[in-house]
Amino acid sequence: MHTNSVHILITGFIVVLLAASCNENLPSRNDPKSPLNGFVEFVNTSAYDTTAPAFSSIIVNPEYTVYLHTINTYDETFDGVGAFNGMLELESVQNPKIRKTLKFDKTSLVENRRYKFDPVTNTLTLDPGHELVFFTKWNLHSDDNIKPDSLFPLRTDYDCFKLVYLRRGKVRAVRYWNPRKYWREEFFVSGYLKPFLDLAAVQIPRQKVIIEYSTFNKSDCRSLPGSRN
Repeated sequence: MHTNSVHILITGFIVVLLAASCNENLPSRNDPKSPLNGFVEFVNTSAYDTTAPAFSSIIVNPEYTVYLHTINTYDETFDGVGAFNGMLELESVQNPKIRKTLKFDKTSLVENRRYKFDPVTNTLTLDPGHELVFFTKWNLHSDDNIKPDSLFPLRTDYDCFKLVYLRRGKVRAVRYWNPRKYWREEFFVSGYLKPFLDLAAVQIPRQKVIIEYSTFNKSDCRSLPGSRN
């Protein structure tokens, strides 16, 4: 099999030859226009410091892991030279000047996925139902190295807000323990993923995603400290 173009492996090759020998008209082949399906996934993988004595999981490294998926939705195998590149563009809905471009290449491949790759011939094989996944990290900064949450006010999450009353003689003082502050913004995202050199890129249609930054992990709201006398 040649590796300079993408091939669809036809298992019924012998049947086709027999039909042709009988001078019968073969049915037209209904090949899909987009045999590969693509979608994007955003996962908050921010790092939190759980050792700080007075706070609950303070964020120390805001980060999203962005996954770019492509799946063979056709019922036959694709085999060809790998291109292994892709790109996503993010644009703030509220402030279009805030933009981020994420690029993907062979080093972005997620291992242990269901695909076959020969590094010697640079040949990629994608069976029916199998997927190829790229990933990259985003630190929530724009292409201009602007952190979007610096442009928008942080909001208070009252689900994590706790009042603690402290007795000081006859006066009761109110203290606010670790109110979780957060920033949430919608981004438009669109792009493409090109697994094969000689197959059209898989388009990621323009869609909205919600990106959130917070001062500490919301899952730790219940672990806020109690009152001190």
